[in-house]
Amino acid sequence: MKLSLAAIAFCFALASPAWAGGAQSLSRQLGELVDEFQRTSRAAVGVSVVDLPTGREVFANSANQVFIPASNQKLLTSAFALARLGGTFQFTTTVARAGNDVIISGDFDPTLGDPIIAAAQGVSIYHQLDRWSQAIRASFGQSAVGDIILRSRAEAGEFFHPRWKRRHRSLWYGAPVAGLNFHDNCFDVTFVKRAGRIVPRVAPASRYIRVINQTRPGPRQLWRLVPSESDSVVTISGRVKSASADPLSVAMTDPPMVLGFVLADRLARAGAAVKGGLRKLDAGRVDLAEATVLCDTRTGIFEVIRRANKRSLNLAAECLLLRAGDGTWPGSGDLMHKTLVEKFGLASGELVISDGGGLSRANKGSPRNVTKLLQAMTTGPD
Repeated sequence: MKLSLAAIAFCFALASPAWAGGAQSLSRQLGELVDEFQRTSRAAVGVSVVDLPTGREVFANSANQVFIPASNQKLLTSAFALARLGGTFQFTTTVARAGNDVIISGDFDPTLGDPIIAAAQGVSIYHQLDRWSQAIRASFGQSAVGDIILRSRAEAGEFFHPRWKRRHRSLWYGAPVAGLNFHDNCFDVTFVKRAGRIVPRVAPASRYIRVINQTRPGPRQLWRLVPSESDSVVTISGRVKSASADPLSVAMTDPPMVLGFVLADRLARAGAAVKGGLRKLDAGRVDLAEATVLCDTRTGIFEVIRRANKRSLNLAAECLLLRAGDGTWPGSGDLMHKTLVEKFGLASGELVISDGGGLSRANKGSPRNVTKLLQAMTTGPD
């Protein structure tokens, strides 16, 4: 039978007398648990338990063996981002005017339109885009806006890590990653009863995103959403049993375009006319020298770290990696490896960086590297 691999990294603060006195007992209990688990599951287990104040290792089992870290990767990515960007760093999305065009410049902020953050703040998912719309309208007055230029990585194929499985691409945790993101790069679908029928409601909404409803009544809730290449059309098909207020998330195809469609709709609601279209351009091809900044949106790095680690949002982790790195997965991964080894003393041979969130199975790490990092983050001068 093929063995499954499980990496478990523990980092306990054993500073109190009660913990200090029970360290030997704890080590024995952990050893018994690991032995029992390996015997019954036939899985390989790596464990590292460290006393934070002293750095003393209380228990270890295959602590230097490399495993696939899965979402533990987010801890490494967060440390890398803080080391590179600093605790005061802010992701800054800029709205500028160049002639009759509006330029939205992305900075890998994963939180624009985030429904969880919006709910916690008591605002709409459209709050920031409505701010932008008011600033744009104030600048243009009665004149129409020309094109909305989305300054981000231009090719949709670059939104997905090459080592992510294709079957994950429609799921919330496999959502695409861009310099411009919106609403966790997912469509949220709920179902409401309207005129005696159960119909889907999709968020984010825009008059420029057409929703085609091909659902039919059925004995159970079994449906799917398929977006077009530009996300200008989303088709929902399948069987629907009842209304549902709890949203289910389906990944977008092209996040910058969705942000553009939603912004164009919010501009129209604010009374600003748009006579042009959406243009998605690579950041390096847009000259901002003659542009006038109208407003911006800033998000602190710890807000993004919380979304990455508290809710295991892969999008947030990937944005931390790419913004702290060179904007590409290979280059950012190399820089993250170098930083973790040189700044935090991680063992180079026990560390392989493929992505930021842990979805890639090419990531590798050891339990001892994780506890070494956690100790450095907890007790270090920074």
